[in-house]
Parts: sequence; C-alpha cells; structure tokens
Amino acid sequence: MEIRRYLNTRLWRDSWFESLNANEKFVYIYLLTNPSTNMLGIYNLSIRRIAYDCNLNEQTTRRCIKKLEEALKIIYCKGYIIIPDWISQNAMNPSMKQSAMKDFDKLPDEVRSELPPQLLSAIQKMRPRTAHAVPTLFTQTPSDTPEKEEEEYPEKKEEKAYEKNTIPEEKEKTEKGNGEKEYAPEAERKTSTTSPLPHRNCHEDIPQPLENTCAQAIESQTWLEALCMNHRIDIAQLHEWLEHFCRKLQNEGNLQKSVRDFRQHFANWLHIQLENQRKHPQHHENLATANRENSRQRKLDAIAALRTTVESDALQRLRELEIEGTLPPLPET
Repeated sequence: MEIRRYLNTRLWRDSWFESLNANEKFVYIYLLTNPSTNMLGIYNLSIRRIAYDCNLNEQTTRRCIKKLEEALKIIYCKGYIIIPDWISQNAMNPSMKQSAMKDFDKLPDEVRSELPPQLLSAIQKMRPRTAHAVPTLFTQTPSDTPEKEEEEYPEKKEEKAYEKNTIPEEKEKTEKGNGEKEYAPEAERKTSTTSPLPHRNCHEDIPQPLENTCAQAIESQTWLEALCMNHRIDIAQLHEWLEHFCRKLQNEGNLQKSVRDFRQHFANWLHIQLENQRKHPQHHENLATANRENSRQRKLDAIAALRTTVESDALQRLRELEIEGTLPPLPET
C-alpha cells in the first residue's frame, strides 16, 4: 500500500525553522516523511539509519537531533522518535485513529513514561468510548402483563370466545367431508385436457411484395436442404427453379404472397415440374437450356449497355479536357 505524508507550507515561514541550518532542516523533514512514520507520530528509528538515509555522519546527525529537541519539536528516547505535534497537525479519520491506537498499545512502558502530558491527552481523546447500557425506568413482572393486556385490549376476550365456538364446528364439517369426492365441472375438465395449439410465426402469414417474400423464404437453410434432399437436386438447380417460379408468379400477376403460401406453392409446383421432367426428359432439358441461354443473353446485354454508357461518358470527358487545353489533341477514330 502506498503511504503518503504531507507538509504544511507554513513550515518554511516559522521562525524556529528559519533559524535551523540546512542539515537540521533536512533531518527534520526526513523525520516527518521517512518510511518508518506511522499514524501516532512515535516510531522506532536508530541514529545510524537516519545518518545513512540523510547522507550524514552520526556526529552531525546527533547534533541535529539535539537541536530539534531543544526546539521542542521532537523527543528521542530509547531509540524512538516522538513528534509531539504530530496528532494536532494531522487530520485523521476513524480508521487512522484506530491505527494510531494500535501503535500506542505496542509502545514499551519506558517510552510511554516519557510522553508529554498534552500528547497523552490527545491520544486518550482518540480512543473510542465504550457505550453504556441505558437503564430501564419501568419493569414489569410476568404476572402483571396478562392483566394489562386484557385491560388494554378487551377485544382479545371476544376473539378467544369466537375461536372456542367456531373451531369445533369447522372440524366436524371437515371430518364429514373427508369421505366425499368433489368433481370438477365438465367445462373445467375439457379445458384441462385440451392441448395447447402449436406455435406459429404470424409474420409468415402476412402477404408481402413478391421480392421480399422470396428473400425471406430462402433464408431458411433447413427448408432449402430438405427440398434438395427430398428431390435429389443440388442447391444450384434449386435456385434456378426458384428463379423460374418467381418469373411465373410475375407473369401471372401474383405480386404479393405470404412466406408460408410461397413455400407451399413452390414445393407443390417443384414436385410437378420434376415429375414431368422425369417423364419427358428431352423437353425439360430443352427448356432448361433455353432458360440458361436467356439468362446468359440478358447478362450480356446488360454488360454491353454498361460498356456503351461508360465509353460515351469517357469520350465526353476527354473532349472537355481537350477543349480546356489540359490534354493534347486526340486522334480521330
């Protein structure tokens, strides 16, 4: 845990501190901030350690300690540093005070005997006071309490009398009714035996535009895999059939369809188409080939139209740059 010590800047303006030389000031600041300090301001520290940390010889260190003792700022006793003003100059919370009291309880008796009276008084003020038990002003004997309760709460007598009269009657009724069986009404039995309806996705029953319906229908990989496995076709062939089915719906004017209806309609239509293909393979091969050729031709037409548009735009831009003079003249084509 990181330990921090703070100094008041007024220290440099105190007359007693101004009268010290550099070594004495250094030793005093060291005694306030060295790692051996604690919350009590009384700790064990040898002269040799002080001299080593301050880079001084022991004779100079003892002279500095004596000067600080004459200024009544420290007390050096039995190898312990005592700082009388430590508690008064440091604000402490309850945990700090508790730590200071623990350090005080560990001090030897010969060190405690050298503590100034003011310091002892400040230490005793930090010790938590023990709580005293609050004496009871009124005592009641056990024999008095029932009479007071009956006097203050007369309704308890009525409750006891009511319990004596009603409880035996209720016991008799329950004993008589133990042998009888109660049956639930027929409506309750029916409702209890009926099984809940299966959960259905309501969004799949809402009609939507055909493009959205097709996109949502093919999102289900389980449905697509089931179709491929049951009809023994691959996924590429299935997508071709889906495209053909969507064009069929567009030609028929079915521009809106629910996802559930789309899947059911496509499954039935695909089954019929595959059955016809097995019966008349040559006819369907020609249709499939024609469909592929039409699709390929549409793609080529789209590419050609895009190329024409790009070339015209490029030529127009080059003409503009030529007019501006940023490009050399282009050869005639």
